[in-house]
Amino acid sequence: MIKILLVDGEPSTRQYIANSINWQSFQASIVGEASNGEEAFFLSVKYSPDIIITDIDGMELISRLRPIRSPAKIILLTEERGEEYLLKAIKLGVKEYLLKQSNISHIRVAIKKVCDQIIEEQEFSSSVQANK
Repeated sequence: MIKILLVDGEPSTRQYIANSINWQSFQASIVGEASNGEEAFFLSVKYSPDIIITDIDGMELISRLRPIRSPAKIILLTEERGEEYLLKAIKLGVKEYLLKQSNISHIRVAIKKVCDQIIEEQEFSSSVQANK
């Protein structure tokens, strides 16, 4: 099961995402929710999520996770449209960059894409281990 951590300062945004997606269809489940980067860092260390869905405040979180070699893939939901934010996100290795105003179907597609990538990586790793 793919572990998801939701991070957003707005409880209504977290609740909307949590309730609008059929997580089981992506072989995923939400392991935690955080309202800020500090909580998110603690939960990331505790649960080692595969995916972190976070708002723009997540940029600092991403910077803090990289030194501890967190394997989490990041989906960034932001209200920022500026090129500088996009470039910073790319530099930090964000997998998907979406505007919070995006239709939920666009958010679902991004989550499915990242979940499929994780499943593919897990299957490859399993096949490599089986061939040893």
